[in-house]
Amino acid sequence: MSPATVTSSTRRAIPSVPVLSLAAFTGGRRAALPSLLDDADVRLVTSGRIAIGLALRALGVGPGDVVLVPAYHSPSMVPPAHWCGATVAFYRMRPDTAPDLADVEAKIAAGRVKAILATHFFGIPQDLAPLRALCDRHGIGLVEDCAHAFFGARDGVAVGSTGDYAIGSTMKFFPIYEGGCLVSRRHRLDVVLRGAGAGFEFKTALNTLEAAFAQGRLPALRLLLALPLRLKSALWTALKSRGRRGGGTRARAGAVVVGQQFRVRCTLGRQALVLVLARRAARRVAGADRRQPPAQLPGTAARAGRRPRLPAAVFPPARRRLSLDVPAAGRPARRRGGGPAARRRTDHALRRHPVGRRRRPSVPGQRRTGPAPDRPALPPGARRRRTRLAARAGAAGAGHLRGGAGMRTDGMGWTVVPARDFASHAGRWQRLHAAGPASPLLAADFVHTLLDVFGTGRELLAWHGRGDDTDAMTIVAPSRAGIWDTFQPAQAPVGLWLQRDTRPADAWLSGLLKALPGPALMVGLTQCDPMLMARPADAAQSGARSFDYIRTARITLQGGFDDYWNARGKNLRNNLKKQRNRLRQDGIATRLEILRAPHDMAGAVADYGRLETSGWKAAGGTAVAADNDQGRFYRTMLETLARRDAASVYRYWFDGPDGPRLAAMDLCVEGGGCIVILKTAYDEALGPQLSPALLMREDATRDLFDAARFERIEFYGRVMEWHTRWTDEIRTMYHLNGYRWPLLGRLHALAARRGTASDVSAAPPANPATATGS
Repeated sequence: MSPATVTSSTRRAIPSVPVLSLAAFTGGRRAALPSLLDDADVRLVTSGRIAIGLALRALGVGPGDVVLVPAYHSPSMVPPAHWCGATVAFYRMRPDTAPDLADVEAKIAAGRVKAILATHFFGIPQDLAPLRALCDRHGIGLVEDCAHAFFGARDGVAVGSTGDYAIGSTMKFFPIYEGGCLVSRRHRLDVVLRGAGAGFEFKTALNTLEAAFAQGRLPALRLLLALPLRLKSALWTALKSRGRRGGGTRARAGAVVVGQQFRVRCTLGRQALVLVLARRAARRVAGADRRQPPAQLPGTAARAGRRPRLPAAVFPPARRRLSLDVPAAGRPARRRGGGPAARRRTDHALRRHPVGRRRRPSVPGQRRTGPAPDRPALPPGARRRRTRLAARAGAAGAGHLRGGAGMRTDGMGWTVVPARDFASHAGRWQRLHAAGPASPLLAADFVHTLLDVFGTGRELLAWHGRGDDTDAMTIVAPSRAGIWDTFQPAQAPVGLWLQRDTRPADAWLSGLLKALPGPALMVGLTQCDPMLMARPADAAQSGARSFDYIRTARITLQGGFDDYWNARGKNLRNNLKKQRNRLRQDGIATRLEILRAPHDMAGAVADYGRLETSGWKAAGGTAVAADNDQGRFYRTMLETLARRDAASVYRYWFDGPDGPRLAAMDLCVEGGGCIVILKTAYDEALGPQLSPALLMREDATRDLFDAARFERIEFYGRVMEWHTRWTDEIRTMYHLNGYRWPLLGRLHALAARRGTASDVSAAPPANPATATGS
């Protein structure tokens, strides 16, 4: 086809990027080539640029570091390094677009290189094995840029497999308006993404549809949405016109988006089409020569007022982002909103500023998150300029990746940080644990071990208070879109919520929801103990709603064991007495052993695992074993708590003619005036005529009464029939749901009355398999 015959309809039929059509919903053949997402930990964002920033942050790139970027590159590869405060250096490429390893080695020898970006140009997979070996030899991180190579392999090695991290541009391969991804086959991605809100999601969905309509796709849907889209376009045009009349500056052609701070958000639409990123403090670079002061690079001969000559490899946006020594004296003030320039002078020679774009003006009602950057000190006699450039100097290039990297504080006293930083805040947690209703299941070392073994990296730690004065703390994790629950692995019998007193917690939940990222609508406090936190009444002013979880039992250790035992039922006492007589007739003596030393815990957990794997739990795959997560958790937790005399293991032996035989075991934690029996196992091969766990329970309870170390025994499992024979003290644990608005609570209650509570509850149902003593 000659160029003269190319019509608008022809151009419309050949879009430059994938466009949404009905074919996107009808499926297709599986890709024959390896994918960037195969067998990798994946986080979906909205651009490869943001994925690069996340990868550099994961590699620990910070101020003073150097990031090597290919000299032939996309402009999107440089700003992420500046967001992290690093310097960019460019390495040469060979004619086949492979890295020039000699030049890379020379750049590394210059020092401070922290990461290298390598690109698969034009969709052709590169052989990155030599570069990988070079990075390993020098301890440097490698980031694969797979923006043009979402599928493919080289010598059997799939794209994205060689680097520590790899980034992709999904919008170039799939019909979505925006899209990028960060993947890793070598590391777990500890990245928390937040939703950008329903409004932003709706806008990007419309943009996706408009791009399809522009290519003649989905004609029926285009007719249905014609009027709403016209209204939207008219409104948008009016808003832009109003902004120009108010003194806004239009971007010139070719401007690129850069920024010093950005917040990662990812919102997946209900049709899984839209991936949204909300960036903070980023406006288009417009009139950069007008808005930035004359630059003078250290070591150059440029005079004030004249742009220095830079190497040709440094493209213009990189020049504007360099940290410059700018003479303060004699520099004219920049224009603001088109107003006249006023001459301002200072008496001292130099101030150091990172030259870049101004931050987006604050919007009324917009909540600022994260700590404010420190304002730099000025030389004596210098005056603060009426520009935000100086205010940014202290935080230049720091680039807080707001998707979970830093602290988020709301105006109501709630602070939210990634739970992977729990070790840094364990002292705060432990102080609150000591000040409020105590439970050994909420001690900092118990919680820390839970996070280390069962955490996924998506959990958040939140606390309410000011300074070191803390009223409440919790660890939450996302459950479903807009819904958060307290972090609740099966090995945690109670929800991870701490507060200073036992009053109901519903008063805190509304503020917590506002502090959580994304459109947080509901938060569920799971497995709450009324002894630690009073159960609120439903239909309270906050709109919180509680519902039953399980009934659990305890034994209060008051008086003597004989009084307690004589109050038990005659059947229980006679049954255990008969079993003991039978054992004596067989020449078997019972023996209770209590282990408390840290060095005994590993062997004790191994013995416990052998008991469980010989019983019914082995078939279900739920038995504790030395090489599974359960075994690692109980070993680490018991060793840690035993170092402060807060853990114990009860072993019950049958000493017979054939030698000692381990019959039953209890794994326990202690503290707060109670002992909690976490796990119980027994030798099922002893037959139905013996109850070794109940025999051990009688002897252990007698020992606890005699020792008088504790006030009560807690079981924290679902009440079984045998519990009712050992105690009459039974209480109901509960879940508590808090809502962003009371109306949501009322709607939830209405749905529950209609029998759909299981579909809308934030809290998980009780799982009988995790009950203590099972």
